[in-house]
Amino acid sequence: MFSAVKEPDLGQNLVSGPLKNSGLGQAFRDSEKRKTAFADLAPYAPSNNQPARFLASSIVDAGGKRVGAAAIQIPINQINQIMQERTGLGKTGETYLVGPDKLMRSDSFLDPKNHTVEASFARPETGKVDTEASRVALTGQSGMNVIIDYNGNPVLSVYGAVDTYGVRWAIIAESDVAEAFVPMDDTGGEFYKKYVKLYGYYDLFLINPNELVFYTAAREPDYQSNMVDGKFSSSNLGRLVRDVLRTKSYGIADFAPYAPSNDDPAAFIAQPIVHKGEVEVIVALQISLEAINAIMQQRDGMGRTGETYIVGSDKLMRSDSFLDPANHSVKASFANPGKGKVDTEASRNALAGQSSSAIIIDYNGNPVLSAYAPLKVGEATWALIAEIDEAEAFETGSALRTLMLWTGLLGGALIGGIGFFIARSLANPVIAMTNAMTRLAQGALDTVIPARNRHDEIGDMAAAVQVFKDNAIEVKRLEAAQKEAEKRAEVEKKKTMNDLADTFEASVKGIVNGVASAATEMQSTAQSMSAISEETSRQATSVAAAAEQASVKVQTVSAAAEELSSSISEISRQVSQAAKISQAAMAQAGHTNEMVQGLAEAANRIGEVVEAHQRHRQPDQPPCPQRHHRGGPGGRGRQGFCRGGLGSEESRQPDRQGNR
Repeated sequence: MFSAVKEPDLGQNLVSGPLKNSGLGQAFRDSEKRKTAFADLAPYAPSNNQPARFLASSIVDAGGKRVGAAAIQIPINQINQIMQERTGLGKTGETYLVGPDKLMRSDSFLDPKNHTVEASFARPETGKVDTEASRVALTGQSGMNVIIDYNGNPVLSVYGAVDTYGVRWAIIAESDVAEAFVPMDDTGGEFYKKYVKLYGYYDLFLINPNELVFYTAAREPDYQSNMVDGKFSSSNLGRLVRDVLRTKSYGIADFAPYAPSNDDPAAFIAQPIVHKGEVEVIVALQISLEAINAIMQQRDGMGRTGETYIVGSDKLMRSDSFLDPANHSVKASFANPGKGKVDTEASRNALAGQSSSAIIIDYNGNPVLSAYAPLKVGEATWALIAEIDEAEAFETGSALRTLMLWTGLLGGALIGGIGFFIARSLANPVIAMTNAMTRLAQGALDTVIPARNRHDEIGDMAAAVQVFKDNAIEVKRLEAAQKEAEKRAEVEKKKTMNDLADTFEASVKGIVNGVASAATEMQSTAQSMSAISEETSRQATSVAAAAEQASVKVQTVSAAAEELSSSISEISRQVSQAAKISQAAMAQAGHTNEMVQGLAEAANRIGEVVEAHQRHRQPDQPPCPQRHHRGGPGGRGRQGFCRGGLGSEESRQPDRQGNR
């Protein structure tokens, strides 16, 4: 193998070498079956074991025979450059690719420590993306949903499948749900926080159908908790959420200690947003005691000892007492029911559905003039009670009339106020705007934003939602433009790859043809050398009759011829290898030709030596028989020289004497 950057894979054999099971080896083998082969990301040892992907294409000669393959190692940064485009993604949005092994195929924008390509392959236990989005997309499906991302955060996720050369990736675009669903005002503040403060609520919640609390204005511990199996699932809010999901209608949860709010008593109202018969999101509000107390603690006409308060079905306070805040505030009564309960004639009758007035003993053991009535709040029944000390009540004849008047007025105001409070806050602004936001998030960009002409905070919210809509339209336009650009880029990439493969193939064909030509010349030279060797061997047989000193010289010549034969074998081996290498083989061929010429000259000199010995040979010395040796590449016969020649010791004596 030839490598442009000359990493350790240079010169490796992709069929039988250590890289045969690598991505490059796979691409090399697959390119024999189809025009272009792709090997997905996998650690590649020659690149410091970094993840690498390859494209390979076969190279064929003029006769259509495959002579090799051209491969390209695709850099990761080119894909990252496309996937990390930030237009329309806000602060928490990102797009990324996930492979069939759930590991990253592009770098994460939000978690560069664990979810880059390099980090996910190095540490799969922290770098995998095993989410609902990745699992569904890798099956070939696309969709959009609020899910938990790879960091454990709720996100609005849009996902689909990308098929590349037979390999499927998941392409995922995600944004934090709070950023996706919560409109921002002109100052960059969250509208819902402003809304809660303006209308006197304690908190506002957005909850998905899986009962995940993906947004709260107060960011208490219930934020990002699950009301199905989380630690607050048994709370009154958890029960309310499940009831609303079941009935798909508005609901109220009565006061109960709520752990995320320091175990203070809390009540909730919730409204589902339903689309095509399915709950898309639940909007819930935590009622503030301050708003209730502001109504119940009106002092006009109440004298010194008069007060109004509310008691729940458990006979605990639902508003703070004016006369006994230490034991009969809402918080105190839930904290210490033994001292905080109101178990009087008025509370019992009112909770039983009766309305009346009478002189009774109040929760402090004092005789009071008490007027009471039941108050229906959702499925719960509360007792509305107005009381004044008996002595003060009869100081003037109009005291009772005043008390009854205030009781009726306060009761009507409270009932109407709570009803209007709920209808105004949920049914009109929040529900309408949140519903519009949901439709926009679902892609319905033709949604009409309500209340845009108002000049109050609702109008501000409508303006913010309109900005969200305009941005969504712009993002959709940019996405369409980006898809078109990606299509053009894909076409251009394929064209470039084909051109590159064709150019590379033509270049390699030229190299192969050059190497083949050089190999032919080398083989011709080797054949000439073989003929020279045979001629030399033939002439050398006449030297066998020489004396002992000539015999020694002949042995030297034989060794030279044997070395020559080995050189020919080496040349033959190099000829076989020359067809497999590139331009470096041509240089080696030139070097080999020079060596062959040197060996030819040596053979000529050997011939001259042989002729010289023939001139001095004794007439009665017969030539020795030739000895043939098998050796060298290809099993070609190699001729050597024998050392002796005469049949008896006596016949050799005159020759030795002459030589001496």
